[in-house]
Amino acid sequence: MRIRKPAFKVAHLAAGGSFHPNKAAITMRQFANLFLILFLADGAISTLDELLMAVSGMHLLIQVRDLLGFSVLFLSGLFFFAMGMDRRIPKRIFLPMTCYAMWGGLMFWPMPLFIPEGAVGLVMAVGQLVLGLLGLQMVRKHSDHPFLISPAMFSGSWFSAKNALVFFLASFLLIPIALCLIGFSAFTTFVETQTSGFMRITPTGIYMNEKIYGKNGKTLRLVPMIHIGRTDYYDEVGGSMANGKTLILAEGVTDREGLLKTKLSYDRIGKLLGLASQAQMPLDATWVSSDFLPIAPPINATDRKPHIVSADVDLSDFSAVTVAFIGVLANVIMSSDSLPEGYARYTTWVDAQVHIEQVLEAITHDLFTQRNNTVFAMFNKALPHYDTLIIPWGALHMAELEKEAQRLGFIQLGTKERLSVNFREAIGHLKKKG
Repeated sequence: MRIRKPAFKVAHLAAGGSFHPNKAAITMRQFANLFLILFLADGAISTLDELLMAVSGMHLLIQVRDLLGFSVLFLSGLFFFAMGMDRRIPKRIFLPMTCYAMWGGLMFWPMPLFIPEGAVGLVMAVGQLVLGLLGLQMVRKHSDHPFLISPAMFSGSWFSAKNALVFFLASFLLIPIALCLIGFSAFTTFVETQTSGFMRITPTGIYMNEKIYGKNGKTLRLVPMIHIGRTDYYDEVGGSMANGKTLILAEGVTDREGLLKTKLSYDRIGKLLGLASQAQMPLDATWVSSDFLPIAPPINATDRKPHIVSADVDLSDFSAVTVAFIGVLANVIMSSDSLPEGYARYTTWVDAQVHIEQVLEAITHDLFTQRNNTVFAMFNKALPHYDTLIIPWGALHMAELEKEAQRLGFIQLGTKERLSVNFREAIGHLKKKG
């Protein structure tokens, strides 16, 4: 293949000059090449992963994809500022890439509003791959190297006051946006990590990702739930409970001794945002005891409705501080005339706790560890009696439930993602209420 030399290099050599790149130029050129390679690799892996997702229903390359994506997003911020300092960086090549990478930190908002839900990932991955290939083609036109930036492209002085002034004035308005993008990306990544991928937040809404597991003919469905959500979401989840030898392990802390003066309910917030409550989810099932016997005799002896059993604890099983904490939350949500007033009550209670670390540890143990252990025990007890077990619990419980399933030898068979909260719908309803 014939290597084309850039005109500015030929002219420089003709004048008797020579290239002696200093260490700073070499470092910046290597940085530029690294960013180009990672950007292209991220686009290629993301495109392949989306295609595999369309075929298999699973993101088989998600770990590699996340690693590349986070690296590109982090480097894009550094490289963006480097372009303002070093005039030699070809901005026509790298400015679109850095902006695209930072746009990805906001999940490419508002594109998901205009692209079919299942195609957003593929469209944006292909867009990144195409943009990277176009940048590579521009590099080849001006470089001695067939794929990478050569020393010839980094000739001359690195700093220009005009370049720095124009670039930083133009980017002054973009800095807050970039910080928001990075912050939003970090938050969504934290949520997705804490829930092991069962919950995903995007600019369009909150998604719940059901995971289906199997072992020796047994099926386990881990269905992440949220206290308030779209009516369609609850209808879809409730309607997916198949008949037959199926048991639903229900979530819900009881209060047999009446320890709470105010019932904890999210209906008030739900009505404000036009959302339904999890308690309103339709379930056509037969309640059974902890021994899996119908609590009420079935009307039809041939009834094959799924069974449902309480797999949660009672409020009396919690420590006194946890009961008090839930009572404060109930008052904040139900009794406060405004959210600021409710938040003030909550912070007053928190400030009154002398040993806050012990308090938080006790609350965490009661709300998560103890309840998880209870559903683990019911799950193991029910496993020999049913072909399908369904656990529709809060998304924050799902990571531990998944670990227990994997410890027992269950293998993931597939996933099912559902939109639980649509931000545009919720904001529209809030505006109407206002």
